[in-house]
Amino acid sequence: MTFRKTSYLLSSLAAAETRALSGPCDIYADGGTPCVAAFGTTRALYGSYNGPLYQLQCGSDGQTTNIVPTSPGGVADVSAQDTFCANTTCAIPIIYDQSGQGNHLTRAPPGGGSKGPAPGQYDDLAAAYGAPAIYFGDDTEWGSGAGSGPWAMADMENGLFSGQGAGYNPGDPTIESRFVTTFLKGNSTNLWALRGGSETAKSLSTYYSGPRPNGYYPMDKQGAIVLGIGGDNGNLDQGTWYEGVLTSGYPSDETEDAVQANIEQAGFTATSLANGPPLKGSTITIKATTPGFTNRYLAHDGSTVDTQVITSSSDTSTKQKGSWIVRQGLVTSALGCVSLESVDTPGSFIRHSGFQLYVNANDGSKQFSEDATWCPQQSFDSTGSNALRSWSYPTRYFRHYDNTGYAAMDGGWEVFDASTDFTDDASWVARGLKIVCYTVRGIIHRQYSNKEAETTLLVLIFRFHSDGRDQRIKWAKIDITFFVRSDQSGNDPEVALVYPDGSLALYPTKRTETACNRGALTATTGLVAASEVGAEQPREKIS
Repeated sequence: MTFRKTSYLLSSLAAAETRALSGPCDIYADGGTPCVAAFGTTRALYGSYNGPLYQLQCGSDGQTTNIVPTSPGGVADVSAQDTFCANTTCAIPIIYDQSGQGNHLTRAPPGGGSKGPAPGQYDDLAAAYGAPAIYFGDDTEWGSGAGSGPWAMADMENGLFSGQGAGYNPGDPTIESRFVTTFLKGNSTNLWALRGGSETAKSLSTYYSGPRPNGYYPMDKQGAIVLGIGGDNGNLDQGTWYEGVLTSGYPSDETEDAVQANIEQAGFTATSLANGPPLKGSTITIKATTPGFTNRYLAHDGSTVDTQVITSSSDTSTKQKGSWIVRQGLVTSALGCVSLESVDTPGSFIRHSGFQLYVNANDGSKQFSEDATWCPQQSFDSTGSNALRSWSYPTRYFRHYDNTGYAAMDGGWEVFDASTDFTDDASWVARGLKIVCYTVRGIIHRQYSNKEAETTLLVLIFRFHSDGRDQRIKWAKIDITFFVRSDQSGNDPEVALVYPDGSLALYPTKRTETACNRGALTATTGLVAASEVGAEQPREKIS
């Protein structure tokens, strides 16, 4: 993709939620510096544009479709995307140029900075949930700004700059907002500028305006547009890209401030990264849905995440290996996302490394937090409740393959990325080990010392753990022990009455809406007359 013009503006624009009467490119045109390339996965950048914004590709069958604005100048039709991507994964192979110049963006090839992971050393396709940003990060190899970073900087191919030199620039502030707009521009008189602001700023701040770094005047442009990764395919930045344009000429500060006002007026905000049901319960199990494997749960053997057969008769150690505590995502800015802590190894979480899943201790690092943050999505198949998407690699999901856990993508280059059975293997039933309340009423009839003893059952409200564990309660006259006998079938449990002589009787139970807390238990226990509750014989009696 080539251009004849000698100067361009590169801007990273944040997501707009409402339609504007004119878009950023209309404002640039009014300022005499029209867009020569315009890209947006959120909205049209011209008030009259109603063409395609980007192309979607299904992971399951490779089918494609284009997403257009809901109306001319409007936002992307997310309903059409949701319909097309239902029960499968989606990626973005093309972001269309709205300027009419045909400078469409496709998958980046290998470069001098780093090689992509896909076949032929190409980059991954962008997930249909976002794409990389132009550089903002905290790498200090080429210099730094005020504070600890990240900073917005200019990638000039052979270095990152926020001033004339590659050193410290106190005028380049640490980015602290969720969204940022960055403007980079230069002209033919050895002048370049770096400006920016948050999504709520009504005008921009100038981080630098002055001469180019040594060796960069005159600039030698080689005619490529590469989104978010620099000219050498480097991967030192991190973020989510939404919109961006290139313009001809050197836009005035007033024009850029008007573009920034357009963004601010859009009134966008961060939203949840989870598009599926939340994981309910403080502790959960995660059960496979693949036919033939539905008795297997996501568990761990040491540090390796695998799937294991777990039933109500499994010992406590095995059950705990397949139970996970739901924590707020270690990446705290990832709204709706979670981290899963091992029940039997406190402080250790499911994380990916080399796209395999492990249970490792949280070392407090940024890398670990990102590896261990997962965003609940809608299940791909009809029998599951959730798929779990990686925050750091948004095309990758929890998947079991040969009974081992992976962060896999549909149709990727790894063996465990195979498309066969992907939608089942990456769909799970995530079920909370929620406490449920039940009541049982009845009359106990037993012989003691050849004398008939008639004792009224307490109106017993007991707590039942849905993973099948017994909740033993011991409050009753004549020292009768009550406990729950249950399995994981979803049926109501039975209450077992163990008499002092060791015999046992099983009574059915009935679910109640009574609050499941100790206060309720204390308040509702006590002797109740038989006429109030009626006599109920045990379903089964074992001597």
